[in-house]
Amino acid sequence: MAVMLDTADKTQVNTAPGSPRSIYDASKKEIVFRSFLAGLSLGLGHAVASFLFFAIILGLLVTYLQPVIESAFPQLNQFNTLLEQATQTLSTPSSTPSTTVGE
Repeated sequence: MAVMLDTADKTQVNTAPGSPRSIYDASKKEIVFRSFLAGLSLGLGHAVASFLFFAIILGLLVTYLQPVIESAFPQLNQFNTLLEQATQTLSTPSSTPSTTVGE
């Protein structure tokens, strides 16, 4: 086992391959890379957790507030039926183009 004596602080540093290393034995590039990797994974974890949190909150709001909104705004229900009719009309193929606009 190769042991080197660091002259600055009089400590022994293991330089043998496979020997246990401490953070003080790591190079600056290695420390920067590990810090970058840790920050990247932390940010990705926060993004996924935030997405799940807001998706659950939005799902609960839509589930429980949609009946309240529909009863408060009867025009919204009428708009939904018109929108469904329009999408059905557009999705069905016709041989001749229609020239009439909503009656």
